[in-house]
Amino acid sequence: MLNFLKDFEAKLEIKITCSQETEPLGTAGPLALARDKLIDDSGEPFFVLNSDVISEYPLKEMIEFHKSHESFYNGD
Repeated sequence: MLNFLKDFEAKLEIKITCSQETEPLGTAGPLALARDKLIDDSGEPFFVLNSDVISEYPLKEMIEFHKSHESFYNGD
């Protein structure tokens, strides 16, 4: 799975980071495991998806929309 994601990362020119549980931690458990990767000073938006989700979300368009309306979201 991780090798597949690395290939996908290169193909789509995106960064994919996986957080794997060694034991079931509930809905937010993996977020706690990935806290250091989610909280940084970059200010870049990110998506959190479960690995058992198959979708065709327009992620690129969603990021572009967010960035074009960033001042609205930040209360500027």
